[in-house]
Amino acid sequence: MRIDIKKVKGKEYVQLVDKRGHVFHVGPAADYDSWLIAFMIWEKEWRQEYIRKREETFDKIGHEIGKHISVSSLEIQALDALKHRGYSDFRLARKSMRVPQTSLFGSLVEKDNPEQDHYPYTWQWNKRAEQLRKRLKDITFKQRRIKRKEEKTNLEVRKEEQMDVIANLKANQEKRNKVLSLIAEIQMADGLVGLQEITNEANLRYKLRKDEVENILFDLLRDGTIYEHKEGFYRIT
Repeated sequence: MRIDIKKVKGKEYVQLVDKRGHVFHVGPAADYDSWLIAFMIWEKEWRQEYIRKREETFDKIGHEIGKHISVSSLEIQALDALKHRGYSDFRLARKSMRVPQTSLFGSLVEKDNPEQDHYPYTWQWNKRAEQLRKRLKDITFKQRRIKRKEEKTNLEVRKEEQMDVIANLKANQEKRNKVLSLIAEIQMADGLVGLQEITNEANLRYKLRKDEVENILFDLLRDGTIYEHKEGFYRIT
């Protein structure tokens, strides 16, 4: 994700652009809070990307160590400790979306019953902090909505691909069964099934191309369903 400036009718605006090209409008460049919001969201995205890459790298290193070295339980423990040390970054990624607790956005106020508590003050956010939270919420809501839409689209694409694979497998099985039936029919009549005869008959009856028939014959030979009695002639096993 990057922070950009967009100029519209002479005015400049802050916007965020993610790696997929989605644009998130933040606000006027002359507004301090726009920059603060942009940085907070950018930092969260940056930390999450860092965490993802860190996890991938650790998994790869662990795999490579296992290939080249016989490690002891103490060595595994040390590597795990190093890996889990990064979980603080995950917490920081979540904290990066919190409004800074400074006097710009609130102040300490005395509690209703200060005598009942060891520390008599509590933090109270001001109206500006609430507005900042709302703007953050609006942008992150849009991010989640886009992510859910992309996940739904990807799921539909995968489902269509799976359906295509199933349809292709079914079509190939039907072609295989047709060729096998032809072989059985010709074998009963002539004893041997010639390559030329089977390819011609398959094309005439089922519009199968020569290369399709040859591929099916190869598969039938490979799984032992048929055998080559002599070159160019086949029989069912």
